[in-house]
Amino acid sequence: MFFNNCYIAHLCAIDRKIGIELDIYSDINAEGCHDWDTLYRFIRKEIAPIHIPEILYSWRIHPQSTASGVVGVKPYTTTSQTYVLNKQLDFLEKSDDYELIENKLNLNTGMWSLKRKTNFSTRMAIALEYNGNNLNNLTSQIKDLDKIIGDNLCDLFINTNGFSFSLLESLSKVFSKGKIYLDDFFKNSSFFSSYDIVFFFFR
Repeated sequence: MFFNNCYIAHLCAIDRKIGIELDIYSDINAEGCHDWDTLYRFIRKEIAPIHIPEILYSWRIHPQSTASGVVGVKPYTTTSQTYVLNKQLDFLEKSDDYELIENKLNLNTGMWSLKRKTNFSTRMAIALEYNGNNLNNLTSQIKDLDKIIGDNLCDLFINTNGFSFSLLESLSKVFSKGKIYLDDFFKNSSFFSSYDIVFFFFR
């Protein structure tokens, strides 16, 4: 959420001693969003911000305010924002996997979103249970999952309590994202430890 916009901006109290140690407000490239840059510096040092659940002040929007969302108002702010956010992506070592783009769900400037790069691939696994009945329903379900997986690598595990060449042949026709395993693999959960994401579907 904090990549979307700096929703904790405006009135903030910062520990001056820690701020000096973190060299805040020193990067000219972040001059359009020093608050965002400052909070990320604290977060990178595992110093969590604290929310005060009280209304302490109010503010107004005027035509020259960046909060107005008007394109062209203080254009250097968006340059600073992309700099700060890409710097955070570098810190998280995610720059090769994600890119920063404008948030299409919000028409205001200064709203951002992360998009997976085309060369990014997550290793996924899908684990299903099959009791031997209604093969058409199983293959239809796998077809839908095959579309959702997209370009990611994915292996399919079917708990059949036994191996079946005919079942393997039928599944191979509708699943093309990875390997297919037929057996009772679910007794050993560590088997899935090499995957980034595992989906379990059981009745």
